[in-house]
Amino acid sequence: MKIRFIAAGLLATAAFSGPVLAQSSITLYGVADLYAQLGKGNRTETALESGGYSGSRLGFKGRKVLVDSLSAVFQLEAGIAVDKGVSTQGGRLFGRQAYAGVSDTWGTLTAGRQYTPEFLSVDNADPMSTGVGSAANSGVLSLLVVRADNSIVYAAPKMGPVSVNAMVSLGETSSGSTTNGNLYAANVEYAAGPLDLNVSLTSQNRATDAGVNASIALVTGIYDFGSFKLMGGLQGVRHPSGVAGANDDRNEVFAGVQIPVGKDLIALGGYSSRARVSSSGMTASQVSAEYIHNITKDFLTYGTLTSIKNGAATSYTTDGATGAGPAVSAGKKASALQVGFRYMF
Repeated sequence: MKIRFIAAGLLATAAFSGPVLAQSSITLYGVADLYAQLGKGNRTETALESGGYSGSRLGFKGRKVLVDSLSAVFQLEAGIAVDKGVSTQGGRLFGRQAYAGVSDTWGTLTAGRQYTPEFLSVDNADPMSTGVGSAANSGVLSLLVVRADNSIVYAAPKMGPVSVNAMVSLGETSSGSTTNGNLYAANVEYAAGPLDLNVSLTSQNRATDAGVNASIALVTGIYDFGSFKLMGGLQGVRHPSGVAGANDDRNEVFAGVQIPVGKDLIALGGYSSRARVSSSGMTASQVSAEYIHNITKDFLTYGTLTSIKNGAATSYTTDGATGAGPAVSAGKKASALQVGFRYMF
């Protein structure tokens, strides 16, 4: 009997202490992505690159319950070029993400180096998922800022099918106005059933008093028909270079499909960018096709074909998530076959 009472007591203690032990968690994770590339620009080139389908990385993320529903959160993520063993994102230690904050029923507030709402919207609706074959990497599709330093992000709690988040990034420049370099962005998403609609607005103040403000208005959409997903978006871009009188305003559109084939996926994408001043030569178009073979939930292989037609003043090439495409001069076409694998842990 005494043994039974002792055993029952130990079980009860474990049951009550379990949630306490689970209140704090830290996760180590990573991605190793490598691909071989046969590319043609100014010449035919072969290369082994890191970061095709996804950027290679090593990261830490965690959550700790502080009181009731209030939790502290953080994420530190380092980009790695696995082909050379060096850091990406300009050699930053945690160049992909570095933030901390708090989360509660009223939403999540984080501060640090974070993805912009614009990038997350494009990544969600891009048929190539901003990996190899995506015009978000080549530059045919403009991204004003992918990650913003010194940023504060507020994600409101989901209201039915509607999600809202906003970002303010402090430029912290020493030239001219105290607001030079500041970035302001907001995103509203409606996701219900097979439909996903997204509106994103981004504005970046001029870097110096001699420059001009830049902005992007983006609308994206996805509709899941079950047997395939139709996806795409359009955006208006103003002064992306931030240089006064540059005549670089652009209208851009992208569309494509993702078709499941068992556990695998076929992705097809088309992208077009055209300057509002046609005489500037700032035009380009891109088409891509990709096959993704999922071997396990952690390991996949992929093959991608991409072709880019550059305008007289553009020299976009077939970059991957972080890997580089062949060298291309203005006005020349670029193309590539990229075959690789991604391992997640």
